[in-house]
Amino acid sequence: MLSHTSVLNNGYLIAHRMGLDPTDLIVCPPPLFHCFGCVLGYMATATTGAAILFPSPAFDPLASVRMAADYRATGLYGVPTMFVAMLEAVAAQAQQHPAVIPDAQLRALPQHLRKGIAAGSSIPAPLMQRLYDVLGLRDLVICYGMTETSPVSCMTSPADPPAKRMASVGRAMPHTAIKIVDPADRARIVPRGARGELAVAGYLVMKGYWGDEARTREVKVKEQWAEEDDSVSGGPRPKAVMWMYSGDEARMDAEGYVEITGRIKDLIIRGGENIHPLEIETCLFQHPLIAEASVVGVPDPRLGEAVVAFVNVLKGVSVVDGEYEQSVPTPEASAAAATTTTTTTAAAAVMVGVVEEDADKASGAKCLSKREGLEGVTQPVRASAPTEPVLGPTLRPAPAPAPGDSTARTKYFVATPHIGRGTYCKGPPHSHSLIGPPHKTSPSRPQRCQKQPVQCAKPCKQKQMGKRPGPTGTH
Repeated sequence: MLSHTSVLNNGYLIAHRMGLDPTDLIVCPPPLFHCFGCVLGYMATATTGAAILFPSPAFDPLASVRMAADYRATGLYGVPTMFVAMLEAVAAQAQQHPAVIPDAQLRALPQHLRKGIAAGSSIPAPLMQRLYDVLGLRDLVICYGMTETSPVSCMTSPADPPAKRMASVGRAMPHTAIKIVDPADRARIVPRGARGELAVAGYLVMKGYWGDEARTREVKVKEQWAEEDDSVSGGPRPKAVMWMYSGDEARMDAEGYVEITGRIKDLIIRGGENIHPLEIETCLFQHPLIAEASVVGVPDPRLGEAVVAFVNVLKGVSVVDGEYEQSVPTPEASAAAATTTTTTTAAAAVMVGVVEEDADKASGAKCLSKREGLEGVTQPVRASAPTEPVLGPTLRPAPAPAPGDSTARTKYFVATPHIGRGTYCKGPPHSHSLIGPPHKTSPSRPQRCQKQPVQCAKPCKQKQMGKRPGPTGTH
């Protein structure tokens, strides 16, 4: 159960971080019944005056690209699989005569498309680069969250360095606190750079699961606010904070950028070694002919669990007995085949199954090869760290721990009044307060938006309907 306050404000803050304004026209393929289409799509545009277009009743990659071209849209939303399908639609149009979308409009896409959101699952760096090159989504941002947090708790910004936008899900949103803890001992915040379970607190946390109080108590835990941690706005400290435990494994770097490394329950234990499916999937995406990859663990009598990767290749590529060949010479597949990739080494065995484009994904997978010692399984190549300052004018890195002090928990950043310990941090200051009445668990003083998005001269109609009236002049 989510409150109107949490959903409205989440969309409002998403829009401001990605830089939406009334001149923007967003194409939104995700449906309205999903939090992506409802909050990231509709709420974000409604609170900033931007326009939104829904291209089709159900997802249609060609319709999405065509609408972006016809209306000269400035933004495009999607989950990674949607973006893969849209890129394939663009490549197919280049070979189709007559094409549904004229060549001139296809070539013009990078001229007007610049903003976008990718969310729903991790997006590989090679796919992000293709979106930059083909569609021109130079200001594409990554959102992380879950429906239970309204949904976005971390997000990148167009101002972030490209390396950070490709390797992380950004930093905490305004009016939001996050921490990374030991899954076995949630009272212990892990050191910077260490993996742990991500927890979220703030206005955005759900009220609970409908009719399931037991499950709600498992993920929502009220904890005392640490004495040294000030509140988000510098106001009085609350007695306790309600934390939402995500079940996602993550780590935070020295600048507060969060990287999602997988689901804690999805961890594969092979011969006593912890293997993270997301890292293998990231490695597989480095192969130029792979369009989609999903890694799971299956029972193994000797190792306990074995690693299995289901791979979907690009259109125009067929795989026979572990070898691939181009059955249809598409430009995209030809360019990918000529690309070389490099990975780091790791020790793991992977059975690779390829799901053909026209096969039944439930039963059409077949094991093609079993390769021992596959290169680059657990440690994919990472983008190089940026050298320029990235924290902005009001933030600066906190002092590093003393040499040899491995137990010290370094601070997130120093930017009064935001002070954190270990991998605990709060979102940055924001120029706008939350919309609506103060949240019951808000750690700050009562907040009112000083720039109301909608004004009227008459009291709200709720009073005429026999309901308790809201703030006069605000909808």
